[in-house]
Amino acid sequence: MNEQQRWANILSIGAMLMLEIFWAFVCLYTGAVRRLLPASVSVDVFYYVTSIFLAFFSFLLLHLLLRSRLRIPAGESKQREFLLELAVLALFALVGAVIFLYEKNIYYAGDEYMPWHGSARIEWLLLLGAALLLCQLFTRLKAVHWRREEKGGLWFLYGALAAVAGYAVYAPNTFQAFYNLYHANAYFNSVYRVLHLKPYHAINSGMYGFYGILVAPLVKLCGGTFQSFVAVMAVLTAACMLCYFYVLEHLTAKRSMRILGSIGIIAVTTAWGTNIHLQTYPSRLLFAGFTLAWIVGKEQLKENRKNAIMKRAGSLILLTLSLIWSLETGLGCVLAFVGSEIVKLLQRHSLGDRLFWKQAMWKVLWLLASFLGAYASVGLYNLAVSGSFISLSDFLFPFVGNPYVQALNLPMELFPSFWMLISVLIFLVIATVLLNTKLCGGKKEELSAVYLTACTILCAVQMVYYVNRSVRMNLFMLLPVLLLMVAGLTEYVGKQDIWNHDALGNGILRGTVACGVLVLVLTALLTCSNGLALEARREENRNLEPVYDWLSTLQEEVPRDTVGIGIGVPELYSYLGWDTGYYGIDIPDFLFAKEEAKNHVYELLNATDEIFIAEYALEFVTECADGKLEPFYATHELKNTYYFGAGTFLLYERTGNEGE
Repeated sequence: MNEQQRWANILSIGAMLMLEIFWAFVCLYTGAVRRLLPASVSVDVFYYVTSIFLAFFSFLLLHLLLRSRLRIPAGESKQREFLLELAVLALFALVGAVIFLYEKNIYYAGDEYMPWHGSARIEWLLLLGAALLLCQLFTRLKAVHWRREEKGGLWFLYGALAAVAGYAVYAPNTFQAFYNLYHANAYFNSVYRVLHLKPYHAINSGMYGFYGILVAPLVKLCGGTFQSFVAVMAVLTAACMLCYFYVLEHLTAKRSMRILGSIGIIAVTTAWGTNIHLQTYPSRLLFAGFTLAWIVGKEQLKENRKNAIMKRAGSLILLTLSLIWSLETGLGCVLAFVGSEIVKLLQRHSLGDRLFWKQAMWKVLWLLASFLGAYASVGLYNLAVSGSFISLSDFLFPFVGNPYVQALNLPMELFPSFWMLISVLIFLVIATVLLNTKLCGGKKEELSAVYLTACTILCAVQMVYYVNRSVRMNLFMLLPVLLLMVAGLTEYVGKQDIWNHDALGNGILRGTVACGVLVLVLTALLTCSNGLALEARREENRNLEPVYDWLSTLQEEVPRDTVGIGIGVPELYSYLGWDTGYYGIDIPDFLFAKEEAKNHVYELLNATDEIFIAEYALEFVTECADGKLEPFYATHELKNTYYFGAGTFLLYERTGNEGE
């Protein structure tokens, strides 16, 4: 790479970032764009999506312009190289420190899980420690090029870390806190429905996808209880983490980088929260890891006809399963796969090559094929359990024709925040990927650019959930893919073939490497420090002795298979092997259910002679009923009240006919 190309790259990235800052100011701070958009369109989502396209096209155009017209004098003094490096580090340190101090102001940040904000003294001590670490990296990375790859030797560590990450998810006692009951029921209800072989339709479409079809058989093999379900999710989490580590192995050359990255990756389950929130961790992590590992793994296979057939079949099956699991994360998986394939084509062909367009069209068809495969699979499941083929509107629920997404909206914070750094990382990786294609004069195939493409697309798609609802945990779920991107970008910048002996611009590159290594070190420290503290508290959620003690009381006083509705009820019935008789939408998401689903609950309550129901569920449903439950209250009487953990459960029985 000559000096003109190097500085075209650097200046194009700088100009792109300045343009992105201006666009963010126009969209988010001035209100000019907000006034032009329909009320139903979120300005945050609009800004975010347009910023991704702006990064792609602006960098491409700026690079093409500067590459042909830029004139750079040769040579650079060591003093100027030192100042460039210092400027990069100082800017990163300043921005990072400000964002760190503002972190506690993010919606629902959860101060109890951020002890580093316990006092101003602790905050400043941590910032001082990070600054000293950055200074250490500044002095140690003077000759930063990755000269050789250090292979193997870490799979024992990876196995141990995966086990730790999976064990953090294993917390089957949901009754310790109402938060746990609420979110566990929102997720387990769909699995319980499939365990009893009930079809999907308007009454019981799930909020988080059709994952029950995939996980319920495993849960059944393990006993069919809620504890079995959590155990299966824990094992899947461990498998998923191994997949992330496998990708990390192929993105980085240095063993030290792999160690730091792998320790940091598991922070997503170990260092955040003691509560049970399966629809975020690990649900949104699983197929992201599986898909990335497949994208990397298939490139390691030899090119022959047998392997080509296996790659196509395996890709279609995996992408179909990802969409069955969750339309939201599945879409990210499919786009990541298609995007990585197109970047691979752009490394081999120019845009003017007809072969590129022909092959690219076939790659795009993966999106349609996997969607049809997922839709057909859910429909066939329905037919197999004596239901009807699912309608398209029910399959797309709740993302089409439902107020769910709009109702969850929380605007992005406009003070310094981590989402801004993540956006910058996405923009930088987009530029890096483009530089490794023929669009920007790339001359060789770089598989690392293909892998980074998949990571970036996955990150960009999953970040939409945070952009629409800016809660810290929705940002934290991006951590595994983000660290892969940081490690991959740091590895690329540290490659020997983009460094020049006359040092022009090397200060910027070296400063970027130091920033990337610092992020990996700090995240690894987060895993070790906060993870150990939270693990002791998670043990409370693993003690099932109180649950089994209380189940014996329930078994004695509540008739078997009494109709049961509400938060915690399917979990309890799963241990007893009872049938709730209710397979509608989960109560935590009742507000966003279709009218047919709501009416089903009202009719069931009015018609049932005896019912076991969570107190919160009855209160919530009554508020939404608008008088439709008057027959229930007129004909039913409270027989008993049960208190267990954070839950209150009511047993009602019919005492007479309405009007008596």
